Amino acid sequence: MADWIKCSDRLPEEGKEVWVTIQGGDCICVEEGETLAEAFERVSKHRWLWSGFVTDEGWCSSDGYPMMVAPIAWMPIEKPELYKGEA
Repeated sequence: MADWIKCSDRLPEEGKEVWVTIQGGDCICVEEGETLAEAFERVSKHRWLWSGFVTDEGWCSSDGYPMMVAPIAWMPIEKPELYKGEA
């Protein structure tokens, strides 16, 4: 499997779908007894795996919607080898 590449080091080929790691989220739900700042800090610690691609306007998820949170790293999506056993 390929290694993760930091987005600050280089970006993938434009339009090519890749795996991305995103830290944080575009939606913050404040839990009971929590301030907005505490909720933001909690959400900012989480990392998510997603697929997407980069364009000249920024990152998009694999379904074509703009990503609200920029990925921190990416790796190529490697297609698995087809099953060669009996049907």
